[in-house]
Amino acid sequence: MNKYFDEKTPWISIKNDKEDCSNTIYNSLNAIVNVANILQPFLPFSSIKIKKWLGSDTGKYEYIKLEVDKQIGKFQILFERLDKKVVEEELEKLNKL
Repeated sequence: MNKYFDEKTPWISIKNDKEDCSNTIYNSLNAIVNVANILQPFLPFSSIKIKKWLGSDTGKYEYIKLEVDKQIGKFQILFERLDKKVVEEELEKLNKL
């Protein structure tokens, strides 16, 4: 989905082709909510947050089709980005084991 989103460039298409932009965003959000649904047994808290933000907290393990033109709920950053130095330090610790 990341490649799809980058190639479709909705930040550009919003200016000249709003329908294409809307389709790109819808398809991306639809994929995100379904990935969250699949990963819920492994990442329950994060998956539930995503599904609530997108108004699809069905609690069922099945394909979710988002409603068109539905407003997204209030959201926040799901995972903080780790500083590369922290990652390197942790990898060094693991390599010493």
